[in-house]
Amino acid sequence: MRRPRTLRVLVDELAIEDGQIEPPSVGAVSAFPLLFTERPPTGPDVMSICADLEPCGAPPTMTTPQGREQPMWSGLLRGDGWTASWQGSQPRAGRVELVGEFSGVLGIDAIGWVRGLVTRVRVVSVTSTFSETDSRGWGFPEPDLRDYREVQTSPRFFTDERPVTTVVTATDGTHEIIAPAPLVGRNYRVDIGVLIDLDLDIAGSGNDGAGRDDVAGPPTAHDDA
Repeated sequence: MRRPRTLRVLVDELAIEDGQIEPPSVGAVSAFPLLFTERPPTGPDVMSICADLEPCGAPPTMTTPQGREQPMWSGLLRGDGWTASWQGSQPRAGRVELVGEFSGVLGIDAIGWVRGLVTRVRVVSVTSTFSETDSRGWGFPEPDLRDYREVQTSPRFFTDERPVTTVVTATDGTHEIIAPAPLVGRNYRVDIGVLIDLDLDIAGSGNDGAGRDDVAGPPTAHDDA
């Protein structure tokens, strides 16, 4: 008997609020674009996976996590019952074992796809603080400092307690944050999405005829015919 096929996915609040992904609900089938990003092995959001990786062949993009510039490579992962766009800090190809986080995102951000039965839903929140050294004005904690709240159905819109601010950039490159009230020393709750458990076996998936189940891709006009 093979092991059950399950995934934990952090569904981004923007994808739900935008309408790209219906609010996941326990007992309902959900399907959406899927992204996998390599992360340190901490926190309930993180999974260890084994999959086939097809690099995109393009040069890496430069990102600035925590203010440090680093290259980020991309490609497509093909797993058992799912595909996911991949982002990682070093080039990879072929059969890989990775640790990281699955994200349900807007279609513009991923070409991967997953379909499964939702068996658990948790709202994920972080505490944001105002940062005078960050040009965006706001700092966020590491993923292992997230808070989780059990629910039956994801909210359609999410809480963001941060006041509206305006960033003004001077000619010398310095930034000024304009806000309606003093921000330093206060904490603000920000919901970043919902962490869901997906059962891929109950929802079912297609078979490529080669002995490996591959999840069907997003519906197209041809599929609806």
